[in-house]
Amino acid sequence: DGGNGDNDDIDTSLPPPPPPPIVVQYHYVIAQCFATADSEVPIVASDDAADARWMTIEDMEQLVHRGDTITPGVMEVIQRAESLYQAGLLPT
Repeated sequence: DGGNGDNDDIDTSLPPPPPPPIVVQYHYVIAQCFATADSEVPIVASDDAADARWMTIEDMEQLVHRGDTITPGVMEVIQRAESLYQAGLLPT
């Protein structure tokens, strides 16, 4: 390069190669809503669920303590929603 720092062997007119493609192994859509309900009103599972029931946060915590599985993160979302509701920040 003659000592001046120029390198005529590198072609800078070409764009860099594209990044490797992202491979998505899983895709989840989780919809969250909060509502109050009259626990005296019966709830019935339809063709999209094997079981349906009204549960308190304490009921759900007992399931977890017994070793039943709940989708990761759901308890935290429900507890946060309850906290917001108790603080008057969620409309009913």
